[in-house]
Amino acid sequence: MITMLEIKPMRYFIAIAEELHFGRAAKRLHIVQPALSMQIKKLEETLGANLLIRNRHQVSLTPIGELFYKEAIDIVARTERLATRVGLASQGEIGQLKIGVSASALTSDILPNLIKRFKTLYPHIQVELKEVHPATQQKSLLTREVDIVIGPSQVFAGVQDKVNGIYLSQFGFKLACSGEHSLAKHSRVDVESLQQETFVGLSADEDVLGMMVTGFALPFIPRHSIQVKSTAALFSVVESNLGVAIVSSALERTAPPNLAFLDLEGIENNMPIYAFTRHSDQDPVLHHFNELILNQC
Repeated sequence: MITMLEIKPMRYFIAIAEELHFGRAAKRLHIVQPALSMQIKKLEETLGANLLIRNRHQVSLTPIGELFYKEAIDIVARTERLATRVGLASQGEIGQLKIGVSASALTSDILPNLIKRFKTLYPHIQVELKEVHPATQQKSLLTREVDIVIGPSQVFAGVQDKVNGIYLSQFGFKLACSGEHSLAKHSRVDVESLQQETFVGLSADEDVLGMMVTGFALPFIPRHSIQVKSTAALFSVVESNLGVAIVSSALERTAPPNLAFLDLEGIENNMPIYAFTRHSDQDPVLHHFNELILNQC
């Protein structure tokens, strides 16, 4: 039974099959003719079949030799392609990068500019973007659903020993309300005056109130809240004047035109955004992306 065939004897046989002459094949392979003859003899013994018809004047292939030649060509070619791809992957030239990102980061200039630059430098790396609610970003990264998370620093409080974070930027907060809301005529509002308002927030399994992002900004817990599953739904509810929302200023550009956005007073009006990776991850693709962030930001 054949248990394993090595690639080198296959290359030797391919040279003989194409040259049909041991001397020329040996010269092509840069080895001496007796060593080549010995390798082919061992290959035939391993296969339990004759591959060549030999006489003093010429070499030809047996029917089994013809079959083996065709298969060997394919195996050697695929092995060489595999070796090339493994080499490129080890250098971070090919591969995949899965990025979990908050809605705010998706709509800002930060991520598109990074990805455009990254794709220019590494065109053969597949980049996959996945919108991940801040409440689930920690889980998504640590369970390897994504390779990198771009979101607020608060998400990884308590697990700093498991992640690396690189500062990207920061977003300001704004209050979004319907154009019909009484606040819409103002340009700014003090957060303390909002305690009677119903707040709309993005929900997630680990974020029961759907108020995680809102909670980053507000100095109080909202008394009334509405949970939605997407940014589009959030804007729809706010547009219907069913509530107001604390949103990243980056989201203003994608909002419906009949919403009002007010500056907020009485809060620390910024949310630092970081790129987080797993501390133990040595993926060269991640290394390239982190290097780009450090050089660009």
